[in-house]
Amino acid sequence: MADMIVSRLPVLTWNRLDMNEGVIKDTDKKLLKAAKVRTDFETLPDGVTSRRITQREAASILAKTPAQPAEKFVAGKVPIYHAQKFATGVGKEFDDYASKASGGAELLEVEEGKKVETPVSWHIDFYNENRAVSQQIIHVKKGASLNLEMDYSSDRKAGGFAGISTKVILDEGASLKLCKVQLLGSGFLHVDDLGISFGRDSKLDLSQVEVGGNDVYAGVQAELIGDRSQFTSRIAYLSRGDGHVDVTYNAVQRGKKTKADMSFDGVLKDRASKIWRGTIDFRNGSSGSAGHENENMRMIFCSIWEPAESMRRRRRRSWSTPALTRSREKFRTSP
Repeated sequence: MADMIVSRLPVLTWNRLDMNEGVIKDTDKKLLKAAKVRTDFETLPDGVTSRRITQREAASILAKTPAQPAEKFVAGKVPIYHAQKFATGVGKEFDDYASKASGGAELLEVEEGKKVETPVSWHIDFYNENRAVSQQIIHVKKGASLNLEMDYSSDRKAGGFAGISTKVILDEGASLKLCKVQLLGSGFLHVDDLGISFGRDSKLDLSQVEVGGNDVYAGVQAELIGDRSQFTSRIAYLSRGDGHVDVTYNAVQRGKKTKADMSFDGVLKDRASKIWRGTIDFRNGSSGSAGHENENMRMIFCSIWEPAESMRRRRRRSWSTPALTRSREKFRTSP
């Protein structure tokens, strides 16, 4: 049965850590022939429109965004993973699957110069035993702003597959506050794939909450292409029982004086597990840029099942249990 490779690290790390990529097993059984989902808005204010578009129209819109050239090698030696023209956090294999399975995308647009302060609520419902994918493109045009709340939910004990593919385009001076909340039933396999293209002086404030589902894969690729663009993100997750959380955030800082600030907070209960991958990549030309990342994780468990060698590595990093905290890391390029 086919497996899907997801959330690849841009540059490989030590294989023994088993963190270079995630794997969704038996995808022909779990994901094939995805059903449609129900999506609706509470209200759409003036200047904000929504419509269904085909994959051809979606590809045409994405093709007009600034280029995201991949570096062939890091330090002249190590190949870098960048397989998509419009990069997303979970990566190419899921993105290709979502494009085929969804049959199209929902396009949400904010007209040029329009300032929308009142939050817009976008609800996406998944049903028990369904295998469903929802694909969205959010386009905030020049000088516009939007406050958007997205939630995905189902019955509490429902199960199946729930896929979300979101691509955000921020034109010059655009601003977006995006809140994503996942409240799926305890039997769901959930994938949330997000890619963002930043224009000059654009801003995105992302809050992501993952508290439902059993196996959760959340990935974000932030391409800070325009000068002085800013990306702020906060993710909170909860996993319990035999659940697993796989989080991958990549901030690629290409423009001058860009800023990225990423914070991750999670709770693991019982036998739950998680993998976190965070990358801040300063590309040639990103002078004056700064990046920060911070991770905090708390374990509430009945038993410790980590391998002894893994626990020794944790102790050497001055982590403690049941509360494990990773200190704040800061990175900065020279002006």
